[in-house]
Amino acid sequence: MQGESLLSAIFRAQDRFIGLAGQDPEFVGRAHAEQIRAVVRLTPAMMLGNLFSIAAILVAYSTHAALPFLLLWSLVLAFMMVRAMRAWLQLRQGMMRDWASPRAIHRATVNAALFGAIWGIMPTIAYPDAGYGQQLVVTAVITGMLSAGSFALSALPRATLVFLIPVTLGSTLALLARDSAVDAVLGFLQFALLAIALLASHHHARMLVAHLKAEKDALEQKSVIGLLLKSFEDHASDWLWHLDETGRFRDVSLRFAEAAGLHARHLEGAHAPVLLRCAEAGRASTMRLLLAFRRRRAFRDVEIGLRIRGTLRWWRVSGEPAYDNRGRFTGFRGVGSDVTEARESADRLSYLAHFDGVTGAVNRGRFNELLAGLTARASLRQAPFAVIYVDLDFFKAVNDRHGHRTGDLLLAAVVARLRVLLPPETIIARLGGDEFAIALENPGSEADLSALAAGIIAHLSEPFEIGEARVVIGASLGLVLATRAIPVESLLHQADLALYMAKGAGRRTFRFFRPDMEDRQREQALLEADLAQAIARGELELHYQPFVRSPRGSTAGFEALLRWHHPERGTIPPAIFIPLAEKSSLINRIGDWVLHEACRAAASMPGDLVMAVNLSSRQFEQGHLAADIRAILAETGLAPQRLELEVTESVLIDNPDAVIECLRELKALGIRIAMDDFGTGYSSLSYLWRFPFDKIKIDGAFIAAMTQDQTARDIVQAIAMLTRQLGVNLTAERVETEEEMRFLREIRCDYLQGYFFARPMPLVDAAAHLLTETRRRSRAGHSGRRKHLAA
Repeated sequence: MQGESLLSAIFRAQDRFIGLAGQDPEFVGRAHAEQIRAVVRLTPAMMLGNLFSIAAILVAYSTHAALPFLLLWSLVLAFMMVRAMRAWLQLRQGMMRDWASPRAIHRATVNAALFGAIWGIMPTIAYPDAGYGQQLVVTAVITGMLSAGSFALSALPRATLVFLIPVTLGSTLALLARDSAVDAVLGFLQFALLAIALLASHHHARMLVAHLKAEKDALEQKSVIGLLLKSFEDHASDWLWHLDETGRFRDVSLRFAEAAGLHARHLEGAHAPVLLRCAEAGRASTMRLLLAFRRRRAFRDVEIGLRIRGTLRWWRVSGEPAYDNRGRFTGFRGVGSDVTEARESADRLSYLAHFDGVTGAVNRGRFNELLAGLTARASLRQAPFAVIYVDLDFFKAVNDRHGHRTGDLLLAAVVARLRVLLPPETIIARLGGDEFAIALENPGSEADLSALAAGIIAHLSEPFEIGEARVVIGASLGLVLATRAIPVESLLHQADLALYMAKGAGRRTFRFFRPDMEDRQREQALLEADLAQAIARGELELHYQPFVRSPRGSTAGFEALLRWHHPERGTIPPAIFIPLAEKSSLINRIGDWVLHEACRAAASMPGDLVMAVNLSSRQFEQGHLAADIRAILAETGLAPQRLELEVTESVLIDNPDAVIECLRELKALGIRIAMDDFGTGYSSLSYLWRFPFDKIKIDGAFIAAMTQDQTARDIVQAIAMLTRQLGVNLTAERVETEEEMRFLREIRCDYLQGYFFARPMPLVDAAAHLLTETRRRSRAGHSGRRKHLAA
């Protein structure tokens, strides 16, 4: 029992050394089966060696007395050899299992021990009383068996151990029994050989187990990969594909078949290169793919376009050549995905990077690129070219009244009209909002370009039918006619300057760029900078022009008119600095100051006088004008009925709904609302219908013309009749002659204003004017009473 326990401990130590200890039983069984298979695989060579060794022994001892014993020994060994060959035949016929139990290992170990015992007995029989030659044969045979046995049994260390130890012990004992120094050395050498053989066997077995572990891990990894691939095929949008060595599809998955729009059986065996040559898009990528197949090279993220069920679909494929264990090419394997949506999104992004998404015109960045190319070509050919900036008039009103959807459709319709009107090679760009740019090659002379500009304005001024809405807009144009190469930035700056001048001259007109425009712009920039400081420096002042009651000529109120006293330039007319203020945000600060000053002045005047103040469209854009005026009235103590706010038609055109809503709120406070410059716009009557104005002011141009133009006289008289029917007061401004005054009184104009009565004056002079008028009325009253008493 003690010996068995010692042997078991040795076997366990061997298992730990070779790496079998602690492994799961399944793996241990597979490792044992492989160990047994490795031993059995070398059985024929081992048995052949045994056979030659037996023959050598029997020949050497043919005349020796130990021959009968050796014959019996040979028969026992032959029996063991037959059993070993039987196991080999089972292995060859595939009867060996892939898993071996501990019992099988035990049998293999026992067989090895029996072989070792049989060979260990032989020297003890043959060595005594043997001649030198016979002893040499035995020593050679034993040494050979030690070497061959350790090699053949190296996969199974325990078998190696139980085979080599009996052989070595038997041989060594036989050598030591002869009491010879040479034989003792031979015995020692055999023990050294035993140690070396055992060490080699254990390392060989360790390598075998490590190899089996690696195979096990690889199988597990392959299983996991298989599961992942199956999950990938079941749930991912991508698919796997496989080509054999001839380029035909194999193992077609359902997802791949679905992506191709075919049944899997129709794809199976189809020749991939033939299908790829039918690709409708991405030809360069297709050729790259075919070249990779031909040269057996890996490829990645190649995009090809295929017509599938009548629709162009884009695939992105990656793949690499596959080889078997012998290095033979077996085809290609890879993954593919449908990237049509991503491709369309990328194309859309690329489109939006160069084109306007609303109108289809090129955007600002792309226009600059194309314009640079155009200027370069024109410079080489020494041919003229032109740049036109287009700004739509009244577009904001359309946007606010009909909504942004209608506004977008209108912008697209504008571009469509421009394309019909302009040559096909013309570059049309939307710069943003309602601003467009046009670049023309060979535009002709300035007269030709003027005719084209007039045509653009005329076409864009015609009504647009947008859905159920009928909208009317206009356009202002800035033009640059270049006859030499000019930097793009300079061209655009010049076109913008020309557009600014066109807008300053009125709507629906155009201006060519002139060199002096830059000087004027610089001048205006300096003036604008000074205007920004005018309030703080006390340079702004209000003058007040009275308007009188028509029948009696008494002052009914004043209109507040702004003046700017520049310290270096002197008095600057409002016609110059008011447009500058309206262009920037200064008009809001200035307008707020004017309202404060005018209301403060009115509060200091007699209680029945009205103060009229003009409003800019920019003041309405803030969205809190009504609240600001309410606060100003509260601050100055002016009654709302004494404040009259004047708006022009242009204020209403820019944003009619919002402006009218604000005016209603102001009117609800008791403030009087007047329409200024009536008769000069396109829609004055429509605004009279939409909003109940308290007063209408006839534009001074009609008053100035009516003494010499019967048509102007008739228009003024018609306006007077209209206001009486509507119950609206009428004011005529710019009255300068007695003839004008008499006619206006005859048609019963309610209020008159102009130089005939008084020029605009500072507040001190306005107070003096009122005092003079009061004294005059007082003297007139006393005179009337004296005449009455005298009568």
